[in-house]
Amino acid sequence: MPMAKLSIVLGLVLVALGAAGYFMAEVDDRSVTALIPAFFGAPIALLGLLAQAKAGARKHSMHGIALLALLGLIGAGMQGLPKLGALLTDRASLERPTATLMQNLMALVCLVLLVACVRTFVRARKANPAAGDS
Repeated sequence: MPMAKLSIVLGLVLVALGAAGYFMAEVDDRSVTALIPAFFGAPIALLGLLAQAKAGARKHSMHGIALLALLGLIGAGMQGLPKLGALLTDRASLERPTATLMQNLMALVCLVLLVACVRTFVRARKANPAAGDS
């Protein structure tokens, strides 16, 4: 799958993840923080659309996507990964198991996107080594 399309798809997955996390929470416990995956996913999807529509903007769009994926991975991973063991073994011990699940899913989606971006950058660099010198 072309990188721009993958970015759009994974951006929409993050938007859906944010919406699901928001609506899965009890009405009294709903918080805008549940929408954080959507706040990352929407710009990722838009940058993917831009990369697909304008060849001249592709390089900058893809670098923006990679930056957002890195920030999302760091933020969600720092929150969710320390609680992953408890999520898998003893959900009852967690104060907000749904939030922990969503944080780990966001980290996973961002990791997949970041790895795909880096692989694309490496391939592009190998295909045209002189392009990085300008």
